[in-house]
Amino acid sequence: MTKMISERFEDFAQSLRLFIEQKMRFQELFLIDADEAIGNLELACKSMLDTFASLYDASRADSAIEFDFYGSPLCCCVLAYRNAKHHNKANGIRSVHRFARQSERQDLLLVDFPAGSGEEGGGFIDHYASWGDFCTLLQMPRDQSRLRGNAQELIRARLSADKFELFAENDGVPVGRIFVNMIPVIIGAGSEFLPDLKPHIHATSTEGEHFLWHFENVEQANFSEPKYMELTSSVFG
Repeated sequence: MTKMISERFEDFAQSLRLFIEQKMRFQELFLIDADEAIGNLELACKSMLDTFASLYDASRADSAIEFDFYGSPLCCCVLAYRNAKHHNKANGIRSVHRFARQSERQDLLLVDFPAGSGEEGGGFIDHYASWGDFCTLLQMPRDQSRLRGNAQELIRARLSADKFELFAENDGVPVGRIFVNMIPVIIGAGSEFLPDLKPHIHATSTEGEHFLWHFENVEQANFSEPKYMELTSSVFG
């Protein structure tokens, strides 16, 4: 099964590279063809989530691996995000771009997470997802959300949801207009699973080697100190 896990890790690493490429060319293409730019970004995000889920499936099939993806907050959050999209639950957890295309102009609160304290000058690219949709998913019955009973508490605590929801409330922003950057979450999930999966991963590509090193050596985002930015939805759609 080690070969299968290595292959699925390579797929995940390649999907991260593809997302970064789409993000880098997004603004230029958006000015030419917004629908194409948004569509490319959405597909790249879905690829990250699907390859992450495939890595989870491969790990679960290997009896030598005991890592609990659903018991690890960031991994649980990524799988919840993927399952919502895959099973069309909670609006598929809309990106800020999808939300902007489907709604009238509104002021939004964007929640980001800074680099860890040991990563001075570091940061993350962004892909903001609807926290309102996430809340809808986490509050669904288990047979619909496909999550464990403790998933809501696990995810909310790790992302400091109480803190950014209180900030939004004090600023007069309803939960439905909060959007959270999911890239620090996805990258952080790699740091969660790596200690257990590394002995089973033999990276063969530049991307595989890079992200193997990154997950092992770069600190996770500081989820306890969310940062905020307010922008109109017209910027994104």
